[in-house]
Amino acid sequence: MRFIEMQLMAIVGDLFSAGGETTSSSIRWVFLFLILYADIQKKMQDEIVEKIGTDRLPSYEDRGMLPYTEAVLHEVARIASVAPLGLDHCATTDAQLSGFRIPKGTVVLANIYAIHRDSQVLAGTGQIQTRKILGRGREICEERWIHTFLHRTDSTLFVPGKRACIGESLAKMTIFLVTTSILQHFTLKIAAPVDLEDLPVSFLFRLPPRVSAHRASPTRFALI
Repeated sequence: MRFIEMQLMAIVGDLFSAGGETTSSSIRWVFLFLILYADIQKKMQDEIVEKIGTDRLPSYEDRGMLPYTEAVLHEVARIASVAPLGLDHCATTDAQLSGFRIPKGTVVLANIYAIHRDSQVLAGTGQIQTRKILGRGREICEERWIHTFLHRTDSTLFVPGKRACIGESLAKMTIFLVTTSILQHFTLKIAAPVDLEDLPVSFLFRLPPRVSAHRASPTRFALI
């Protein structure tokens, strides 16, 4: 098939909307939850300073030493679900699902937001629950997290199936590095009260929080 200008425009649009925008929205959700849960933020800071110190910036290779931090990032990703409907898929054959007929060619969307907040699977789905993720040795138990929340063998965070998000590795790395680098030197605090249960959001493709009233206080005399 001949490559046309419209395809180029679509690819460039994907780079911005499904790439940078979703990652930046995820980071905003992380900061929001850290502001609202100061005790969790403090535990992450203590872990970062204890394992990495303050003489160098965190690297992605450090994630194995920061199980609590990784667990919190997993949980925020689940709660926020910044791509709530994921990417559209197309049925390749006629199918039956829960009594509904899905003809070949039907566009299908996975309600990732509903999956991640299924109260029949997990009570308190809107709260950070790191104990469900961490093993006895406080290592990340990926299999436990997947089966507890999703009842499947692959995570839906980056869209289920073979055609998952190709930017998964980049997104995870960026969120980890930005979060740990900030918390290594700063404490995030709220500048105005926010009701998490009534938090306004805007939705086009991704789901970002509309919160701008916050401040970062340096915890150490060092700059990032």
